[in-house]
Amino acid sequence: MNIARLAFLLAFASLHLLSVAANRMGEWTVYNSFRNVTRVCQSPDRVYAIASSSLFHVSKTDGSIGILNKVNGLNSSSATAITYDDTHSLLVVGYADGNIDLVRDDGSVVNIDDLKEATVTASKFVNDLYACPSTGFVYLACGAGILCLNVEKAEVAETYNPSKLFSTTEVTKRVTVDDDSLFALTDNAVYGASLSDPTLVNPYNWTKFPSSRWSELSSPDLTSVIDSDGNFFIAEGKNGLAKRTPGSELLDLYQPDGPAMNSVFSLSFSNGRLYATTGHPRGLYDRGDTDVDGALMIYDGSRWLNFTEDEIYPATGKRFKTLCYVTVDPSDNTHYFVSSTRDGVYEFRTDTCFARYNVIGDSCSADSSFCVWNAVPSTLDVATTVSSPDDYITVNAIALDNNSCLWVGNEICPQYVKVMDAHGNWFEHSYPGMSNPDVLDKFFITSSGLKMLTSPRLPGGLLVIDDKGTPTSFSSHRYRFIASIKDQDGNALSVAPLCLTQDADGSIWMGTWEDGIYVLKNPSNIFSSSYTFFRPKINRTDGSGLADYLFAQQRITGIVIDGASRKWVATFSSGLYLLSDDGTRTLAHFTAHNSPLLDDCIYSMAYDEDSGELFIATASGLCSYHTDATKGYSKLKSSQLKIFPNPVRPDFNGVVTVNGLVDNALVKFTDTSGNLVYQTRANGGTATWNLRLANGKRAAAGVYFIMASLTPSGGETQMATGKLLLIR
Repeated sequence: MNIARLAFLLAFASLHLLSVAANRMGEWTVYNSFRNVTRVCQSPDRVYAIASSSLFHVSKTDGSIGILNKVNGLNSSSATAITYDDTHSLLVVGYADGNIDLVRDDGSVVNIDDLKEATVTASKFVNDLYACPSTGFVYLACGAGILCLNVEKAEVAETYNPSKLFSTTEVTKRVTVDDDSLFALTDNAVYGASLSDPTLVNPYNWTKFPSSRWSELSSPDLTSVIDSDGNFFIAEGKNGLAKRTPGSELLDLYQPDGPAMNSVFSLSFSNGRLYATTGHPRGLYDRGDTDVDGALMIYDGSRWLNFTEDEIYPATGKRFKTLCYVTVDPSDNTHYFVSSTRDGVYEFRTDTCFARYNVIGDSCSADSSFCVWNAVPSTLDVATTVSSPDDYITVNAIALDNNSCLWVGNEICPQYVKVMDAHGNWFEHSYPGMSNPDVLDKFFITSSGLKMLTSPRLPGGLLVIDDKGTPTSFSSHRYRFIASIKDQDGNALSVAPLCLTQDADGSIWMGTWEDGIYVLKNPSNIFSSSYTFFRPKINRTDGSGLADYLFAQQRITGIVIDGASRKWVATFSSGLYLLSDDGTRTLAHFTAHNSPLLDDCIYSMAYDEDSGELFIATASGLCSYHTDATKGYSKLKSSQLKIFPNPVRPDFNGVVTVNGLVDNALVKFTDTSGNLVYQTRANGGTATWNLRLANGKRAAAGVYFIMASLTPSGGETQMATGKLLLIR
């Protein structure tokens, strides 16, 4: 390549350059927790570790860290056991759902799903794995007994249930080979049999020993390994994976960055940051389990900031459990409030725990360098069902309004709506008509300032408040509680809202507990006695001319509206859907089976409108999908176009992304002769090109011009242009 051409490429590459993360359209990301390292094993080149059910590895050569998850080939999310099979040079991974992965050194993965798909009543949880050099098999311990895995054929060869002779099948906790005999540990005994016996499937060929026999066997250590150079790698729990070199007491600690926990209940996104909490008992909204380990986890796009009881309790003497929702100050994303099902409301300032709003305002130690802590008296009430003054302040629903007033739904008490003004003064009220103030889930504030308080569990309802700009003047408020209402067809609906969001037209999209989606059009008219909810319909494809209500009889846990006004719908059991802007067409359906989505049970979603990243909290952890839509601009300008990658290198296999557009703008790609090679419409602020022509062939190397245009109704045509260099 000559110097002139190189200079041209370098100059061109500096134009409209975005970060690598900006060009991940269509890609998935898994956000694993690695907070608690519990198991290790090693290959000749790496040490593998399970941390909080997630997998990572450390290079013995340079200490570099790699992560294994569903995005790069694994088939499940909750790893429970690992072993390295030296005979076949692969890592064997067992999961909580019974799935088994064989991960080769080149990164390829072979799945064995025999146990996962088996129809058995016993637990499929994989407790232990042992790779036996003498037989070439891998032995697996689980609730069904012992599985003999044929790695070469990628199948379960045999199943052994030695305890059946003596009792019902016992859960096998550990498995090992010692002196050419196979041993299994249960809660009650150790069972052993000779590997030379061809009929191990017969329980009579096994011998029962007392549990103490296990300590006499040469079973592998699950928490440490020593490599060929004498380096000692140890699972140090919350400290990570530790490495101690011979003759040194210094430790190298390895732990990938991530959220504090994989169990994420609620998500919100504000001012460039994701806020996640561990929350309720997994979407059931039951008050029976109120001691879920608390974690507030904040992600700024590059690192995680985690708050757990490990950090909060030493500084405050107060517990930090069952955290539900976060509401963020729109002018300062380091200032936010967090609700708790048992402990009222926490306030954070400058990303530091500042106050807990409780009942009695008892003083707490402020000696800790972690924070200055204030236990602040408020009008928050203890549940009427208990007598403890500070142990049952039940709060889920919180929201900050445009007047910097904090709205709180305080369950199981007479005055169930609380408001704290911008000066820290508390006010309380009870709006008549609420049928179930014991279950208050979310406060949602519309663009016009209406406050909507949800009660999701039947008999549920929706409380709508128009405070007329005076939040604490309750007597002047207009309000309506809706427990039932009619739809556009005159059908009576029971209202049990789980989630609310608002589209660009002002309509409120409501996901319900068990009846799909309702749409509240022109919500300012909701106080009218003739107001009805709208239920979108999907036309049947059977030629009958009939239609079905959208997601009828399904639990909808989240609705997100992207930059192209499309609807992303999260369900409690059927995965993730992408719908057209009016909700009548399904554009995509992601499940744990056809995508890296971690689980078909989704609890919450949040959307970064600038990058298009959709964050998804599932029953098996947190992941995200990088959508092809971002927030659209109000006007086309060449100066705001961002094209990535630019130039396109020969090894690039993705799509070219153009950001900075107006929604639905026509985007054309032409060659230097003006010939049209591709055109599309912008989804919000983004358009993409897969670098192929209309006939499917790859576009040739060269310079391409990008021309975006839009003619607003009754306005002048807007134009924006850019250039793209494609190198083959």
